[in-house]
Amino acid sequence: MYVLQDSDLLVLYRLLCRARALHETLIINRDKISGPLLTGMGQEAVVMPFLFAFLKAGILKASPINPCHRTMYGAAVMFDELVEEAEEKLVLDLVRNHFCRTVGGNRGRDGNVHWGRIDLKKETFLIPFACSDMGRMTGILTGFAEELFRQKEWENIPVSNRPVGVTFFGDGACNQGAVHEAMNWAAARKVPVIFAINNNDISLFTTPQEEHGGAKLFRRARGYGNMEGVSVDGNDPVQVFRVVCDAIQHVQETCAPILLELKTYRLTGHNEDQIKRTTSGASLAESRKFFDVKGVFGLTEEGLRAFKDAAEREPLRRMQAVLVEQGLLRGEECSGDPLRDPVIEEERAHMEGVVERVLGESMITVEEDMRDRSVFPSFVSASPPSSDTKGNHTKTERLKYNEAFRRVVSLLMQEDPRVVYFGEDVSSKEGGVLGLTKGLLEEFGKGRIFNTPISEEAIAANAAGRALAGGKPICEFEFAPFFADAFPVFAHAIAPQWYQKKLKYDFTAIFPCGVVHNVPSAHYHESWPERFLLPMSGIAIVAPSNAYDLVGLMRAAHEFEGPVAMLLQISAAGMAEFISDIPDEPYSIPLGKAHVIREGSDFTVVAYGAACVAAARNEAEYLAHEGVSVEVIDMRTVHPWDTETIKRSIVKTGRFAVMHEDYASNGSVGEALVGKLLQDEDVLFSLKAMPVVVGAKYHFIPTASALAWDRLPYKRAHVEKEDERGRTLRVDIHRSPELALAVMRAFQYK
Repeated sequence: MYVLQDSDLLVLYRLLCRARALHETLIINRDKISGPLLTGMGQEAVVMPFLFAFLKAGILKASPINPCHRTMYGAAVMFDELVEEAEEKLVLDLVRNHFCRTVGGNRGRDGNVHWGRIDLKKETFLIPFACSDMGRMTGILTGFAEELFRQKEWENIPVSNRPVGVTFFGDGACNQGAVHEAMNWAAARKVPVIFAINNNDISLFTTPQEEHGGAKLFRRARGYGNMEGVSVDGNDPVQVFRVVCDAIQHVQETCAPILLELKTYRLTGHNEDQIKRTTSGASLAESRKFFDVKGVFGLTEEGLRAFKDAAEREPLRRMQAVLVEQGLLRGEECSGDPLRDPVIEEERAHMEGVVERVLGESMITVEEDMRDRSVFPSFVSASPPSSDTKGNHTKTERLKYNEAFRRVVSLLMQEDPRVVYFGEDVSSKEGGVLGLTKGLLEEFGKGRIFNTPISEEAIAANAAGRALAGGKPICEFEFAPFFADAFPVFAHAIAPQWYQKKLKYDFTAIFPCGVVHNVPSAHYHESWPERFLLPMSGIAIVAPSNAYDLVGLMRAAHEFEGPVAMLLQISAAGMAEFISDIPDEPYSIPLGKAHVIREGSDFTVVAYGAACVAAARNEAEYLAHEGVSVEVIDMRTVHPWDTETIKRSIVKTGRFAVMHEDYASNGSVGEALVGKLLQDEDVLFSLKAMPVVVGAKYHFIPTASALAWDRLPYKRAHVEKEDERGRTLRVDIHRSPELALAVMRAFQYK
């Protein structure tokens, strides 16, 4: 274990003072900061000696670190020690973020400590904190670390050089499922990560007894199996350093995670607006009496007395006492006020200069922000040759829907070593309960295709973290409705991040949707998820309608630099209606582009999902015999919408319907798309009839076969077709009497 030398103690003390000075300077300038001011006053000992141990171990630069809002300030200070070409680059950027400056930070998009940067080229991995993420970054950090260490072949690195992931979170977040799932994942898969709980003996609103029963949180590690748990006084910088050194060595040697509980006092380290001090403004800047408070929101009189007692033993004072005792700092320099010695005064002056510089820079304006308000990276296809037609290919093979899926996943894994595939039950000879990955285990082994814990939030977070680390993961939810358990990480830690921070979460999530083959299996296995994904923005939603499109859209999703939700029709797996000729050479179908699969002049049907697109196409053929010319548009990309293609068709026909398998009302994609189209004057004034949404009749899905099929907007019909050998076969196709009725009713309008 590394032992702190006298020179180390002085450096550590200066870094603690620098982090404290950063907190203080922001508090003094509170009136110039937009939004809440979440500080980490009194929490410096949690992060600074923690990361100092990593620095002394020689692995800080190579280790992924995820600070929480209490520890982000200290992490920025520490990482600045590694940045040679621009002094205080990270601190400067963090301060700019607080004051919403045009350059740096998140430019007013996601302020305060909801900030960070990833620089894969420099191997400095500071994982950003997501706004009110409630511990969801723990799963993303775990995925980032797992992917990073996979790429580096962690087991082959000399033990003392092995990097170790770190994620900080509070005692409140420790009670969230996201943190539990991340720790369970790390233990089950032996990911070398240190989970650091900032456990506050004094909290706001809620006492530890009310929050977690006053449990010794480090003991929770025992329940995960491959994990040790250790508790440490988080207010003692020297003790934190020693325990973290031991933890680093343990993780490096065992390749297993560890849980550290750092017992602390929150002091003023939460929301600055919840503190009432005896002094404020210029008086506070002069007196520096940040712990002299009249009240802390949520604390009783008893709690306030404990707060004041804790303030007398806060980390900086304790570190100062160690230095005085060892003769490294003269006691008379600290007389009168123990927090007015030359070191901290120098750091205060320095931080005041940083803030003064930032306040002299221009604040973000609406005009500046309008230059880019995108929620997605741009849709650019990179695979040669790229094709959106089924012709001009030298060699093809007829494949079923599921066969095409396995083919394209296999090809992507062969072509790109960054691709891994994971989900519940996927790593088996059967290829999971739906057979989507059959044969891939034998081809690629458990290192590339593996089973996960039954933890959907961890599955999504791990995929996002792997993507952030430069991987190209494909994760699978066994059935689309299971995604509900991953909803928070999609909505809060993934979807907003391109708009807010330009983070690349380029992974593909597989959502098997709809009737499970021919056997209805009710709401928790059949429902479609797009109505929940759509309002998030930031996530591309794709629904391939046949085997050919499935291959092209999967490749396009792989090329895309953002998250993609791939909605696969379960019942299409082996049906002849969805078989396609698949070219041997690579091709991609551009995301964000709809496909007119049948020309028409009287009515437009906009559909997505294999069953609904097939039903719309087939119904259009039958309606042609009635003298009605129906144009059918396959959306392909459910979001974002290709409104230009749809608009041209509606202006031509004057009548339209949107068809999908989800419930037609109460916030469906169909309702949203109709509303969007009706905002266009060309569409509005071309209409000859009211548009309709053809979808499921009611939201919840029954189990009984008759009830389940009655609910759907399509039916199965038996027809005879001739195959390529001239044989007459009886096959199932999709029809939609509901759509036919909607079309005919549209002609009742004048």
